[in-house]
Amino acid sequence: ALTNRYGFRIVTVCGSLISASAFALSYFAQSAFYLHMVYGVLGGIGFCFIYMPSVIIVGYYFEKWRPLATGIALCGSGVGTFILAPISTHLIEEYGWRNALLIQAGKD
Repeated sequence: ALTNRYGFRIVTVCGSLISASAFALSYFAQSAFYLHMVYGVLGGIGFCFIYMPSVIIVGYYFEKWRPLATGIALCGSGVGTFILAPISTHLIEEYGWRNALLIQAGKD
């Protein structure tokens, strides 16, 4: 609904700002509840704002090859998860979990 009203680019940029803010705010976590709310809920909303427009926009540009294009677009999230897991582990070992979250907030 948001992409229909405001456009794909605006929703994706807002999602990026929300998720980066959630990562940065997680730095200040003093309890597991705060971390779940900020990192989990707020970060999840931000990533939803990023992910959904990328899935929907494929349908606008492809008709004949839509299933293949959707598959290629969606495999990017799996590849990103596969690559970023060891990077996140390294950041946590090198800088601690709080600073790793700040570094990851900068990459969003």
